[in-house]
Amino acid sequence: MTVFYAVVEGDPLDSAKGSRVLGSCRSTIQGEDGVRRRMTLLGDGAWCDACKSAGEIVRGGDLPDRRRMRDMVSGGRHQAVDGDQVICKCERHPRIISVYGRKFTITYDRDDARAPGDITPHIYGKQPSAESNVPVATHDERFMLSDANGRLLRDTYTQRFGKPWVVSDDGLSFLATWESGILNGVNFQGHHVTDGFILKAYRDNVGIPTVGCGHRIVPSDHIQVGQTISLERARAFKKHDLERMERRLNNDVHVHVPLFQFEYDALVSIVYNCGPNLGADGIIRKINMGNYSGMFDFILTYRIGNNPGLPPRRYTEARLFASGVYDASH
Repeated sequence: MTVFYAVVEGDPLDSAKGSRVLGSCRSTIQGEDGVRRRMTLLGDGAWCDACKSAGEIVRGGDLPDRRRMRDMVSGGRHQAVDGDQVICKCERHPRIISVYGRKFTITYDRDDARAPGDITPHIYGKQPSAESNVPVATHDERFMLSDANGRLLRDTYTQRFGKPWVVSDDGLSFLATWESGILNGVNFQGHHVTDGFILKAYRDNVGIPTVGCGHRIVPSDHIQVGQTISLERARAFKKHDLERMERRLNNDVHVHVPLFQFEYDALVSIVYNCGPNLGADGIIRKINMGNYSGMFDFILTYRIGNNPGLPPRRYTEARLFASGVYDASH
């Protein structure tokens, strides 16, 4: 007898940290963290961070469709379960790991694996082809998933809480990695970075004079491009800038929904990049709608304009907001 678990939006793949599935079903499952997430169906999409491509979810384990929930609203598609696969660009198609939908279980006896009513794997909306190479595999393993710091994911989620919020150390490192490229060493632009600060003033990728941890130089700073400042001054700039961003998010008339720590940290990174005034208005209006599951897609394109450096940043911020993965590598 094998136990299978339902898959919901945000569940990871076994290919790479940051890979996740999307959900389209109107039915939701409440996870152990108290959050309701949409169930995922065969034919839905998923993002694979290993090959940086999106793929379609197909039946990959030995649980037949007759044992899966069927969503008639979506044309009769069946639910996805842990062990199903994603047809991305990877040579080995990754499998889905159920993390948030484990309250929904299905037991199945493999001795009935070829009972009447079972079907062979297929890709919804497409005709099977040799190129698809979708194997029927046995899946009976269970996983203990941890974040970038080695903590079990089930231990990193608590109840959402209200203000006052304070950005975490993980959030600060995430922010510094995006603003300066790395925390220490020489970044991809050739700038020397110390504790997340670029001490020599430079022009960013859109020509704005910048120094420290993404601090935009203003006339009152009396700093010229090419000039080097002290680490202490860089820290003071960051402290002042962060206070402005956090003050906007903590203001009583602005954000008024509870947040997980990682959700707040993602918002801080976005507002730090866009600014605490007009740049923060749209994201604050969206989060105040309380549609947490819709934030991933909203963040992906938030105020990216024509800046080529922003889409990958927004992806990691959206991922952080949705799953608590503090990975700003780029």
